[in-house]
Amino acid sequence: MIDWVNELGKDWGRYLRKSPNGYPKISVSGRIREEGSVGAAIRCHLQIIPIQDMPKDILEFHRAWSVIESSLKRLLYVHYGSVAKVDEKLEFLGLNRSTYYARLDRAQRVLWETIDLQSKVQKVQPVQN
Repeated sequence: MIDWVNELGKDWGRYLRKSPNGYPKISVSGRIREEGSVGAAIRCHLQIIPIQDMPKDILEFHRAWSVIESSLKRLLYVHYGSVAKVDEKLEFLGLNRSTYYARLDRAQRVLWETIDLQSKVQKVQPVQN
């Protein structure tokens, strides 16, 4: 695994699991279970600054993810975007463990190359006439 791609992927997955305004998705009963009835009621009155825009490093990962081939895109989405156990991910994707990790390594390499290419393209200045 490419460590920095893996860490970016984890951050991207955590970001995806949040609702668009930055608050974690959790049901009322889940909130009551975690915080008690009083805590769940008080929570809505706390000031929490929502995430409005995707952070730059996560956006960089997301842009690269959005242009890679669909089979790798799906694998990365399942790997980072879900909180399921590895065995459940394997079953969902219909892969055995060795194939899963081989494809994950390939997906990370492709993502790394795509991020690198996109950063080089962004640095190129347009020709002025």
